[in-house]
Amino acid sequence: MSLGRRIVCLGVFMLTATQATAQDLRELRIETFIYTDSKDRPVSENLTLFKDGRVFDFRMDTETHEPVEVTVYDPANKVFKLYDLGSQTQMVMTEEEIIRVLAKVATDPALKGRDPLLFEAHLPGKLQEDFDAGENQITLTSESRRLTYQAQGQPPRNPDMFNAYCDYMDWYTSLNGTDPRKMPPYARKALNKSIREHRIIPEQVELTYSPPGVLERKLKATSRHFVSWTLSRSDQEHLEKVRQLIKFDRVQFAQYLNRDRQTR
Repeated sequence: MSLGRRIVCLGVFMLTATQATAQDLRELRIETFIYTDSKDRPVSENLTLFKDGRVFDFRMDTETHEPVEVTVYDPANKVFKLYDLGSQTQMVMTEEEIIRVLAKVATDPALKGRDPLLFEAHLPGKLQEDFDAGENQITLTSESRRLTYQAQGQPPRNPDMFNAYCDYMDWYTSLNGTDPRKMPPYARKALNKSIREHRIIPEQVELTYSPPGVLERKLKATSRHFVSWTLSRSDQEHLEKVRQLIKFDRVQFAQYLNRDRQTR
């Protein structure tokens, strides 16, 4: 091979390697398993993939480890698309709609009356923060000590993807909060804020909560997160299958929330 041809080949190789590295830097993979109380088997399993500026969250069946619901977040268009594989329905919700629905939930007297702390946890002074820099551990505790969040993790490898992760987690937390059957999002949003400020990707998050008047009864949930900065071949296969979901019937917010009852 001539010298000129070798230089061209080397240049092509370097360009390809640079493009691959740049592509890897735009990827993030997080497996999440949630455990409650002392159970050694997860009650929830998610696979979250960051790819090409969008986020794809696959809620898995804990027995088969196959997707049962897919949530796609498109930050450029400020929209979430949720696909339920069981009912073959989809729902679209913009960031503006999330804010509007969450405002209704937050001002509902019946919901807020269950425990005002859960709706005020994001306010200044409601949660006390302690940060252990040596352990990369954040602890948030309410004054009454009825609610504690603890997150431990590692610094992010890629600052750009870390910002994308924080933005997604904040909106995903808000999205979950639109469902009145779930825990209000404000304490978790306070934790998200601390995670962003201290720049850690959580590997484990623990929530301990005691309902009003029953301090001796503690509800505990632990989430374990396994982080990778590149996607696997099976991840790519999951992403390819998402294209098939756009044919699902589109339904409104209330109908999507009640889909479980309708498909039983």
